Amino acid sequence: MDTVKHKAPRTVSYMIIVVSLTLIGVCLGWVWFAASPVTHVKRTDILVDTVKRGPVSIKVSSFGKLHSAERYMITSESDATVEEVLHQAGSILQKGQVIARLSNPDLQLQVKRHEQLLQQAIIMRAQLQLTHQRELLLEQAEIDTLIGDLKTAELEFTAQQALLRKGIISMLTFLQVKSKKENLTRQLSSIKTRFLQLEKLQASLLQLAKQRIDMQSWELTRLRTREANLTVKAPQLGVLQRMPLTVGQSVKKGAELALLGSPKNLTARLKVPQSVIAKVAIGQNCEVRIREHSVAGVVQRISSQVENNSVEVEVSLQGELPLSARPLLNIDAEIIVAHLHDALYMLRPAHYSAFKPVVLYKILAGGQTKATTVSFDNSSGKLAVIADGASAGEQFIISDLTTLAQQGAQVELY
Repeated sequence: MDTVKHKAPRTVSYMIIVVSLTLIGVCLGWVWFAASPVTHVKRTDILVDTVKRGPVSIKVSSFGKLHSAERYMITSESDATVEEVLHQAGSILQKGQVIARLSNPDLQLQVKRHEQLLQQAIIMRAQLQLTHQRELLLEQAEIDTLIGDLKTAELEFTAQQALLRKGIISMLTFLQVKSKKENLTRQLSSIKTRFLQLEKLQASLLQLAKQRIDMQSWELTRLRTREANLTVKAPQLGVLQRMPLTVGQSVKKGAELALLGSPKNLTARLKVPQSVIAKVAIGQNCEVRIREHSVAGVVQRISSQVENNSVEVEVSLQGELPLSARPLLNIDAEIIVAHLHDALYMLRPAHYSAFKPVVLYKILAGGQTKATTVSFDNSSGKLAVIADGASAGEQFIISDLTTLAQQGAQVELY
């Protein structure tokens, strides 16, 4: 007798398939979960910022030093050797304060020699004056003698003229007396003329002697000034910005001895990276931080030379400077290169890049996060302008979690 076999219902087969698929999904989920581990991060160990919308100023950060707008360079007036250096760069100097001492034995000998030459010229002029006085006295004595002789001749001429009218003397005797009188008159006139010419000649000689003295005096003064300038002094109140001298060094005429700057009229010289210098223009405003103070400034000069991948930008400072401001003081500044009236921005992430998108963790509800690609359009000091990938009000972790993002790790905050 044959037994009849009954087929299993289809519902049982379907249940088996569903259970199998569920088990496979659980296994795959467990594998994915194992491949993407969760990293728990303490909130106090990270920096978080919220995306904001509004006006923002685009700034270029830089650093530099304060420099004096009024600088005084002291140069050597003669070859010399450095004997002593009393101050170094950065020292505040009062007017007349000694900076360094130089020596030049040859210059000292020249001073002594010209002192002797000046003294000789003075003595020669005094001797010349005495000689002239003696000559004038001799000439004056001769004039006085002629004047006496002439008066005697005039009296004799008058008497002889009366005797001639009476016929007492001859005409020859009278003419001899007349001739004598006329000769004495001519001699007196000639010697007076000679006396005047001698005075002019002597005056010219004395003038030449005086000029010789003046020349020697001027040369001696110049040498004494050069000798005095071997002691290098500050010409006015200022800060020693550069001191190139060392003890024992030989310096040539015209070489720099020191560079002083005024401690009041200061400008800022900034080092701006070459990569952003194209954004900087003359006339732009900037904020210069001098220690704990902030001072407004305006860009007034941009150098055309690139040094160590940076360009020097000079900024004129506006308003009153703090008491701590002095030449060569290190500063940092932000140059305002543009104004955006409506922009998305946030604090600049630690791994900010203006050239490629970066991955930031966006904070979700319950401490969960989501790796999000964010692109930045520009930066402004500590702020970064967002181009894509974020909306106003969203919070992002701005600490550097690049390694976790590259591993595809999940981050949870606690």
